Amino acid sequence: MIYEYNIQADYFQFVLQDERSTADWSTLWNEKTVAEKIAVADDLVLIGTARNATVPVVVEINDAEPPLDSADFWNQIVEVEVAVPSGRILLLGNTYLHDAPRIEVNPGIYRLRLFYGNLKSVSPDGLKGDDKYRVQVWPVFARNITQPIFVRKG
Repeated sequence: MIYEYNIQADYFQFVLQDERSTADWSTLWNEKTVAEKIAVADDLVLIGTARNATVPVVVEINDAEPPLDSADFWNQIVEVEVAVPSGRILLLGNTYLHDAPRIEVNPGIYRLRLFYGNLKSVSPDGLKGDDKYRVQVWPVFARNITQPIFVRKG
């Protein structure tokens, strides 16, 4: 399944999380995670963006690990794992929880491969650009990683 959204990346971020997550976002961002554009908790991932504006996000739900798209278009590719015990992934930008898109999955642990593309197209004021974000999601049987794995570091 492929889902396409335009997400308001307020404060240069959007979030993928379990519907019941209670993680404190403010404790996850620090100098290192801001520079890497990624912060992770057990059931939540914060994705840093190049713009403080509405950004296009494609989420792909897969049954197994999809092929790696290593096109030069992607400035950064990183993999993380998150728990989704509720069976519902929320995609949040500057929105209220009840308005956030929800993607139904089987409860469990999921690997996410995050793609950050065309980041150099962003204007100096961070408002205009053709940056794009893609998230490939697939189930794993057990948690294998606890820190982001950079396939390509931007």
